[in-house]
Amino acid sequence: MPEAHLQERILELRQVPTLRAVPPRILRELAASVEIESRPAGVTLLAEGEPVASVGWVLEGRARWERAGRGLGTAELGASIGVLEVTASIAATASARAETPMMLARVGAERWIELLEDSCDLALGVLSSLASELAALGRRRFGEVVAISRIEARCAHELDFTERLVRLRRSRPFARAPIRALAVLAERSAMRVLAPGTVLWDRGREAREIAVLLDGVITEGRERFGPGDTLGLAEALASRSRDAAAVARSAVTAIAFDVEALMDVLEDDEELTLELLREHAGELLASGIARGLPPDVLGGAPDRSLPRAVRRSPLDTAG
Repeated sequence: MPEAHLQERILELRQVPTLRAVPPRILRELAASVEIESRPAGVTLLAEGEPVASVGWVLEGRARWERAGRGLGTAELGASIGVLEVTASIAATASARAETPMMLARVGAERWIELLEDSCDLALGVLSSLASELAALGRRRFGEVVAISRIEARCAHELDFTERLVRLRRSRPFARAPIRALAVLAERSAMRVLAPGTVLWDRGREAREIAVLLDGVITEGRERFGPGDTLGLAEALASRSRDAAAVARSAVTAIAFDVEALMDVLEDDEELTLELLREHAGELLASGIARGLPPDVLGGAPDRSLPRAVRRSPLDTAG
């Protein structure tokens, strides 16, 4: 690809909020895989219930989201199209139809996953964006957990390394995580035993700790957590402050580890990174469906202070 065309694509991608923090060398790799495509008004960009063949970002124009025939709003500059579905490995959860002529940056679904596998910086950047959106929505629970019996939980404070590993595997975000990654987390974790009324963390505190609850009940804002639930994961990955205090409502036992331990594992284990990407993307889509939101939560306001690419023609898509 000619250097001038590559630079145009890099400038276009810099308009996308999700990709704004991606290191320049990684953005260059992504730009080399992206095709800039024009679409006329009226064309379907994404069909609800159908497999998603590519991920894309809106560069110009406007599309309308619909789910089950109900309008969900519009996708404009910076909005993502199919990113969550491809990352979560599921079919489209809504339809998107162009209301005006549009320009999109697109990359094939398989290539997107390859890029996430090959680039730790890109994968962790997208994971941080997913986690930030999830935390902003107040979605702190990751689906259903594998039940832990009360008999097993009573001896939680005496858990050895192997038992910790098994309990971590029963928490939803780590249910399909590779054993080698969980072994590192188990090694670097600590047991937390809390009396009723103990504050695990306060509102506004820097999110550093992640806790997998083994026994007891903890409330965080309006959320109520029980055995098998994971607390604090999204906020820690997004480097956010706590939005609510976490308080033990009964005697509590938990496995806790610092976000630095998790980040060290993610940097060394692409399989765990991709699994957490799938979990976060799936949770965002589920939250969107529950709240009647479109699946472009990775959009946001574009940075209009950045220079725009100057095309040689309005439909310049040369590679």
